[in-house]
Amino acid sequence: YIKELKEIGADYVLNMKDENFEKEFKEVTKSLDCKKVYDAICGEFTGKLVWLMPKKSNIAVYGVLGNDPKVHVDFWALLSQGTTVSGFWLSTVVPEHPPEVIARGFQTIFAGLRGNYASTIQKVFKFEDAIEAIQYASENGSKGKILLSVDGK
Repeated sequence: YIKELKEIGADYVLNMKDENFEKEFKEVTKSLDCKKVYDAICGEFTGKLVWLMPKKSNIAVYGVLGNDPKVHVDFWALLSQGTTVSGFWLSTVVPEHPPEVIARGFQTIFAGLRGNYASTIQKVFKFEDAIEAIQYASENGSKGKILLSVDGK
């Protein structure tokens, strides 16, 4: 999906499975002076990020897309890099802030997304064909939304 993401305006798109991922990741984070990353994968990937990020960075883990809920980080890597790893879960952050602050944050996010991003519908299935829809989604990746129609359209 690198091509598609670049077509809709992404400046940097990296694939962690690419041979040059680590080199490219280091180059991008260095050029952007990036010291914060949000990790949706967890597991061993988090440990790799500790070494890839610049020293004194922060990694906020917020998902388990790698199906491994344990953060595999070498303690010595944390010490030598000065990196912190923390958990981030939106439902625990929101109550800590006044409603007007949260509202402003969401308004800023939505304003930035308006007109720039839209969902693409890849295919629509009748509700009774839900099993076929699931099979289709697992075979065709996520190039768009797979919808179930309850009115048969």
